[in-house]
Amino acid sequence: MTEPEDLYEILQVHPSAHQAVIDAAYQRLAELYHPATDPSPEAAAMLGAIGSAYAVLGDPEQRTAYDQSRANADNAAASQDQDVPTQTDPPKPRSRRSAGKGGLDYITIGSTKDDVTRIQGPPNRTRSMADIGYEGENWNYGDGTAESPASVVGFNKAGRVAEWFNLGNLNVRIVPGPNVTISDSFSRGSHKDDVVRLQGTPYRVTVPTPRTAAAIREEREHRKYMRELDRELGKSPNPEDSEPVGKFSEGDHPDRETWHFTGGIVEFSIKTGRVTAWETRDGTLKVQQPERDVEWTGEEYFTLGSNESTVKRVQGEPASKTKEPIGTEIWHYGPFNEVEFMGGRVLGWSNIGGDLKVRVEPGPNITSSPIFSLGAHKDDVVRLQGTPESVSASKGYRGIGSWEFWSYGMASVDFSSTGIVTDWSNPEGALKAQGIRPDPQQVQRLAERLRREQASAAQGCGSLLTMLPLFALVAASVALLA
Repeated sequence: MTEPEDLYEILQVHPSAHQAVIDAAYQRLAELYHPATDPSPEAAAMLGAIGSAYAVLGDPEQRTAYDQSRANADNAAASQDQDVPTQTDPPKPRSRRSAGKGGLDYITIGSTKDDVTRIQGPPNRTRSMADIGYEGENWNYGDGTAESPASVVGFNKAGRVAEWFNLGNLNVRIVPGPNVTISDSFSRGSHKDDVVRLQGTPYRVTVPTPRTAAAIREEREHRKYMRELDRELGKSPNPEDSEPVGKFSEGDHPDRETWHFTGGIVEFSIKTGRVTAWETRDGTLKVQQPERDVEWTGEEYFTLGSNESTVKRVQGEPASKTKEPIGTEIWHYGPFNEVEFMGGRVLGWSNIGGDLKVRVEPGPNITSSPIFSLGAHKDDVVRLQGTPESVSASKGYRGIGSWEFWSYGMASVDFSSTGIVTDWSNPEGALKAQGIRPDPQQVQRLAERLRREQASAAQGCGSLLTMLPLFALVAASVALLA
């Protein structure tokens, strides 16, 4: 007697998947095996199995009953596995749930080379990327003609699919995971599961490819040789030779994954799987354009915590530099554009002139709320408001506590050392903020105390960045007392 197929495996979803994921997976599979798409008898049989599976998993009560019977079957199998064999009986093999007939019938991120060969067949051409200094391997399908376009599957160093460029002859697909919502659009901070739910599988996926150890070593030796040659010739050293040689080429961002659709491009953080930027083309991207958001133009940027070399590469050399008594350094890019460093890392900036290429991206601490309030994380604020015009922060130096102020024009948001909203000033109504506020007298006392500490710590310092926290606190006090 054959073991019945797992309904979750038929729909190709995880047993703990959200109901919306199951619905989306069923719709995708039903489209794939519909007679209008695939008239074969095998597709008809698969469509029937998909319909039967969804009839159970698509109904919450039936799904609960199925999960219980499935758990009971697993427990019975585990109990049977624990039977102690006698000397006359051979050991019983450990029971394993079937992975389905041949596993997935499509290529996705993380598929192995064996999976790709089984699903797509042998490639027309393979190429190791090591000969141009990068890790991984590319497989081409097609001869490059109009009848047979040359699509590409890219593998990483471990032999897993990391990217592709599908010109129509690759069977690739990304199925949404559990991080979905019921929203009819996505925005900065949305999870990639929501994007694939709304947009489907991208025709192209790209990630930065690390360089090989041999290529890095070769470049370091070449730079060493050029420095020695310049010394012998009496020439000044090339500033570019002082840049560190790393795993990625100049211009690559190691935490950037890009999905290409016919309607535009969506960029994600690889670490968090969250949307960081996008570029629209024909309006078919189901993207929510938040107020003050800026679409990605492909330019590099620096952010909080970036090092000095990154700022130089993105922004260029500053017009001047100023050492502050409180231990920070200010780089001046014009009268209203400044970058503040502490310990060689970006601590804040003033971008009133608008010439700084700065951006703050939301991390994983976001919600789907349309507003923020006291206790919200800064990730939610940047999701709703975008990159602040000015950032001023203290990391606990010279007796001043840790805090951070973000300014959006006349509005500002105050954060604690842990990135939690402690107050805001919203005189023009530009902030998507709502909820209770601290007592006005408490804010005024805090403003007076910090004003004294700020004046004492920054004697003789007229930096715009140094004065920003004072301006923000005064504005908050005035708004509260009004």
